[in-house]
Amino acid sequence: PVYNESFIIEQTLRNYIAELAPRVEDLEVIVAEDGSTDDTKAVLERLAGELPIRLFCSDERKGYQQAVIDAVGHATKPWVFLVDSDYQFAVIDFWRLEPYRKDFDVILGMKSPRKDPFYRVWLSRGYNYLIRTIFRIPYQDMDTGFRLLRRELVQKIAPEVRHMSFFTAEFVVRAHYAGARIVEVPVSLDWSRRNGDSKMPVFKTMLAYWRMLFRERSAAPEPLP
Repeated sequence: PVYNESFIIEQTLRNYIAELAPRVEDLEVIVAEDGSTDDTKAVLERLAGELPIRLFCSDERKGYQQAVIDAVGHATKPWVFLVDSDYQFAVIDFWRLEPYRKDFDVILGMKSPRKDPFYRVWLSRGYNYLIRTIFRIPYQDMDTGFRLLRRELVQKIAPEVRHMSFFTAEFVVRAHYAGARIVEVPVSLDWSRRNGDSKMPVFKTMLAYWRMLFRERSAAPEPLP
């Protein structure tokens, strides 16, 4: 999924394709553009003529959650490697996730060590703590932007994701209760690679998280383990 990443998306795509294409048989690269207001569409349309990508553009902003759901709906291969477009994660870390495909359905890249600003670390840890407490599940980093997923599972569960603004966290909760095999694997994250900053209103965001979590908790299957 891509939104307003005109300054970094070309580097992201070229680096990921250069690393994965020689070693991943029958690779498909899906780019789901989500109504960007900068030059992202123009950059992607140019790259679509140069790189082996399948490009899907939107005339309006749907939001990250729906953009991800739409993106995975276009996937046709047995596994979906879902990654954020702002190049905070090192592409080489894909090979840390890949060996777990034999035994797991959901392979989450757990950010370690984290190099993003302290307020984002605090917000993410608080968010994950709330999810673990409310849903009684063990995972440490459920809002990760670097994950390898079995396509059959993700296309079954993705349409049900509707409460949490970050797709992966709700997906992990639903996959856990569906009996999916889930593992977390440490990967590096470098906030400095991101173009610009993203200073979110922490208190307001935490309140929104509480509302989303309790809406999802009320919809969870009973009884909880």
